[in-house]
Amino acid sequence: MLVCLAVWLAYAGRSVADKILALILLVSAFIAAGFEHCVANMYFLPLAWLMTSLGKDPAGFGASTSFRSLSAILWGALHSWVPCIGRSIGQRLARTRLASSKDRASLN
Repeated sequence: MLVCLAVWLAYAGRSVADKILALILLVSAFIAAGFEHCVANMYFLPLAWLMTSLGKDPAGFGASTSFRSLSAILWGALHSWVPCIGRSIGQRLARTRLASSKDRASLN
């Protein structure tokens, strides 16, 4: 919900600064709450890579850990969102076809 709210607030922002501030504050709150999600991983993985490149050793960071975490989250997101998006696209296509068939019927 925090990520959705961040996207909505960024969409409603009038300036670039408003949009960036909305995204940073709410996504940071989401990450600080400790939720496991691809958004949190997109924050923590680059941070761990940066720490590694600076010579610091982040605990528990490795390619296999990253792959397991991202693959599980990606599978869950695809498993839950693909049917929802497919259904909404199917409903929109059905409405479009119904409207176009009514338009053709009114022309005859």
